[in-house]
Amino acid sequence: MLANAVLSALLLAFLFFGPLSAASGDEEKPLPPEAAKKADRLFEEGNAHFVKGEHEKALARYEEALAISPKAPGILYNAGLAAYLAGKYERATELWGRLKEIDPADWQVRAKLVQAWQALGKLEKRDAERAEIYELRKKPESEE
Repeated sequence: MLANAVLSALLLAFLFFGPLSAASGDEEKPLPPEAAKKADRLFEEGNAHFVKGEHEKALARYEEALAISPKAPGILYNAGLAAYLAGKYERATELWGRLKEIDPADWQVRAKLVQAWQALGKLEKRDAERAEIYELRKKPESEE
C-alpha cells in the first residue's frame, strides 16, 4: 500500500513538474496537430485511470499514445509506472529503458529501472544500473 502511495505521488509530481504534453520528444519532427491532440487525450485518459488505481487500463491508453508519439518522455515515464504497478515488470524495464536512451542523465528513470530489475529478480542488472547511477553522481554538472 505504501509503495502504491509513493508511486502515485511520484506520478503526480511528474505530472506537475515533468513533460505534460504528449509531444513527440523529437523536436526535428513535430507531430501533426490532430495526432498531437489524440496523443494528449490518450495520455490524459491514462492518467485518469492511473489515479483510480486502474493500472492495466492506464497502460493500455499510454500504449495507444506511444503508438502515435513513441519518444514522448511523459508518456514513457507514466507507462512504465502503470506497467510496474500492474506487475508487468519486463514491460516497465522496456519503457523506462527507452526513456533512459532519450535522457541518460535522468537519475529518476534509472532509479525506477533499479526497482523493476529488483522486482524481476535480475540482480546483476539492478546492480549494474545502481553503479551507473553512482557514476552519474560523481560527474560534475557541466559534463551532464
